[in-house]
Amino acid sequence: MFLLAQYLQVAQGCSPLEAGLRTLSWTAAPMVVAPLAGLVAPRIGARVLLPAGPTALAAGPAWLALAAEGSGYAAP
Repeated sequence: MFLLAQYLQVAQGCSPLEAGLRTLSWTAAPMVVAPLAGLVAPRIGARVLLPAGPTALAAGPAWLALAAEGSGYAAP
């Protein structure tokens, strides 16, 4: 997360507040999802939830990478 915030500020020209707001959803997600996962785990089992969490967290940076690729900044 630190490197993503630095990238947003240095390469994209965001202010510290803008960079924080852009990464807020990714950093606040565990605070929202953790209590819900605690309620759902006894019903469906932790075996399903354990790989789902990192997969969902990896989807965010992957989406940012794909969005940056289409913007022309990733062009050689």
